[in-house]
Amino acid sequence: MKQENLANNICSISHLSKIEHGVTMPSDAVLQQLLQRLNISLESVTAHSSPEQFIQFREHFQDVINRRDKPGAESLCEEIHSYLKAHPLYDYQFDLSLMENRLLLMTSADVIAIQSNLDISATINCEPSHNHRNCVYYNFAAHTYT
Repeated sequence: MKQENLANNICSISHLSKIEHGVTMPSDAVLQQLLQRLNISLESVTAHSSPEQFIQFREHFQDVINRRDKPGAESLCEEIHSYLKAHPLYDYQFDLSLMENRLLLMTSADVIAIQSNLDISATINCEPSHNHRNCVYYNFAAHTYT
């Protein structure tokens, strides 16, 4: 389906593009309309959201950080990034995004890449539907890591 057809009477094409690239999250209403137009149920998109997966990422993250394992940081960072792209509505997206940002600091990533990732985190997590504490934490992290 073309972007024009999907976005028609739901949102602008540029907004749809930002949603597709993970730059912004759709409102609940926009999300429901887009999924309905695509004949996809919300349950099928969020079905893989599990606390067990987050716990595994968190334990691996703690191990990599404690051992100061740079190759492990690069690998886990890529794994988290891929997981977040495949599961854009994951309940623990903000937490994993912060882990990814911290892991980037251990790798050879440049400051621009890190700042770009932090900006995406802010866009996703400082929307009205998210906890205000997350926005405060992001702002602290952004100033601490750059």
